[in-house]
Amino acid sequence: MASEIAHLCDPEKFTILSGDDTLTLPLISVGGKGVVSVLSNLLPARVKAIADAAASTRGTHPTSSHWARQ
Repeated sequence: MASEIAHLCDPEKFTILSGDDTLTLPLISVGGKGVVSVLSNLLPARVKAIADAAASTRGTHPTSSHWARQ
C-alpha cells in the first residue's frame, strides 16, 4: 500500500512517514521519508542513523546500524 501511495503522489507535495519503529526500514525502502519514533526518545542517534542510512541507500538494507550493539 505505501509503495503504491509513494508512486502515485508527488514527493514534493506529499511525505510518507512511518509511525511504527518496526516498519521504518521497509517503509523508507519503498519511498517513505522518515519516522515519527517512540524509540528515538531512548536512542535518538541510533534511530537517526538508521533512517538516514535507509534514505541514502534506497533498495538496500542498512542492517549494520540496525543490528549494532551499544
